[in-house]
Amino acid sequence: MPCDHDVVMDRYAFVVEELREQRFRRLRGFAADGRGKLTTWLMVVVGRLCVDHDRRKNGRAMSPGAREPAVPRRLVELVLDPEVIARIPDNAPSADEELERRQVLLEFDAAVATLSPADQLLVTLRYEDNRSAREIASLMSLRTPFHVYRRLNRVHESLRPMLMARANRERRVDGAGHELPAVQYIGER
Repeated sequence: MPCDHDVVMDRYAFVVEELREQRFRRLRGFAADGRGKLTTWLMVVVGRLCVDHDRRKNGRAMSPGAREPAVPRRLVELVLDPEVIARIPDNAPSADEELERRQVLLEFDAAVATLSPADQLLVTLRYEDNRSAREIASLMSLRTPFHVYRRLNRVHESLRPMLMARANRERRVDGAGHELPAVQYIGER
């Protein structure tokens, strides 16, 4: 357990932000059916979020030679539809799921690379360096933090069509209306 006040406050801010995302999706996920207490459930969720925070800050142990795309998960969640995010597996993915996840994240990297250098700097400062809007406004000579948020919204809106077009191209349906996997092997239907 970290003792440094700054580390604790970083985790706290991260946990609050994650609990607030997607209109409090995690908090609404608690089932008040009498099988468990909210406090116990919340402790588990917060513990997992702290692990996520550490992984985002320090990274995961990667296999030698593997290249993980450098797209912060928070940026992905702000730009992509929840349906697309749901198709990106979070834990122990199969080989097909891992391939699809890497393809989506590599395309996301490529889409970010099409942004202007100033917008790429904005994305880096906000999502990779985790800087506040006030710091970014100062560094980029923007008048107020509000201008940072407005510009970030424009960046999100410019990325969304590029990435959603890819998601729609990939969504294939068989004759019965079932979604087919993104990767199919020869001889597989």
